[in-house]
Amino acid sequence: MAKKCMQCGGAMKSLPRKAKGGSFPDLTGDGKVTKADVLKGRGVIKKGGATKATPEMKKGGNWIQGAIKRPGAFSAKAKAAGKSTAAYAKSVLKEGSKASTRTKKQAALAQTLGKMRKKK
Repeated sequence: MAKKCMQCGGAMKSLPRKAKGGSFPDLTGDGKVTKADVLKGRGVIKKGGATKATPEMKKGGNWIQGAIKRPGAFSAKAKAAGKSTAAYAKSVLKEGSKASTRTKKQAALAQTLGKMRKKK
């Protein structure tokens, strides 16, 4: 008879056994025991889930193009407020700002992209 997990209300999952050295098993297969291994062992990350960088991520991918949903919208809001995009992003992300969630996300992305710009 399988033991019952009192917290989750179901049968307990059997975890892989530790190696003889006593360290946690490498469940992600990256050669190191990391936080991802612990989360995978606890069932937070599903077995077979992508914990490694995908081939698209390794190539560099087009994540920026995917992240920008409304090109020019944030800079237009900054211009309407009479500020630069960096200054407007800073004011939007201040605590207590009444900006919409979309504008706050756009401001965070603008700051991230600003940090990525090459310095002259």
